[in-house]
Amino acid sequence: QGDLVKLYLERGIDACRMTLRLDSNNAAARLNLGKFLVFQKDYLGAMRELEAVLPVLRDTVRLEAQTYAALARKLGGLAKT
Repeated sequence: QGDLVKLYLERGIDACRMTLRLDSNNAAARLNLGKFLVFQKDYLGAMRELEAVLPVLRDTVRLEAQTYAALARKLGGLAKT
């Protein structure tokens, strides 16, 4: 079952990256990529994506992105920039 989760995670990351190649301003793809990278334990990559999308997010979605960014910072031992 772990292999199936890993496969879906990798496909989700690939889909987000493909979408961002077509439309680099796609906030939903960038947010999802950031979240997926947290699950993949790429905390630095997750922080890059989440910090890039935060300025365009509002309300609940912004709070969600901030929560994932804080999680990536904590798990990755990254200082807040």
